[in-house]
Amino acid sequence: MALIQNAKTFPDVNGMTKLGSSHSSSATGTNIINNIFSDTFNSYFFHLEVLLATSGQNPIMQFVDSGGNIISAGNYYYAYEGRDQGSNDESGAEAGASGFKFGPTGNGRVVTVHGFISSPTSGNDNAKKCTWIVAGFDASNNALWRSGAGFYTASADYTGINIMSTSGNLSQHALQVYGIRESLKMGGY
Repeated sequence: MALIQNAKTFPDVNGMTKLGSSHSSSATGTNIINNIFSDTFNSYFFHLEVLLATSGQNPIMQFVDSGGNIISAGNYYYAYEGRDQGSNDESGAEAGASGFKFGPTGNGRVVTVHGFISSPTSGNDNAKKCTWIVAGFDASNNALWRSGAGFYTASADYTGINIMSTSGNLSQHALQVYGIRESLKMGGY
């Protein structure tokens, strides 16, 4: 039997605030949601459903600055791993990439990505991080899962994100971003 002492009731803070969304049922190249990151929140949740036009390509996420410029400089570092239904390895990594790549997918089925972004407005190097989980299909349409994480090395503040394909268009997509209330910054970052 567990004994609970000094229990406290915390006020309901309603967890998350929806900050922005993007969706399209027709082909698009870049899909920017800007002016969503600020010092109000330190952590953000995103939900992406995407259908790529070209099989074998990667859905990719990039930061966007306050002027609406997509940040594709080679300052993204990431790794992911997973398995497909045939027990094949579904992993990858890249240093100095043009964005966080979620791994190659097929073009006939929707891929879902859930993830978290932390400290996009931190002025410190290596403080901007992204973690994600993918449920979808590889280029051979085998069901798969992947989990990954990465960081961005520059110290600039970013205010938004862009979702696109490494080559070709997104046939359809839906993206929502939420700020996580009461998310604390570690060490003043």
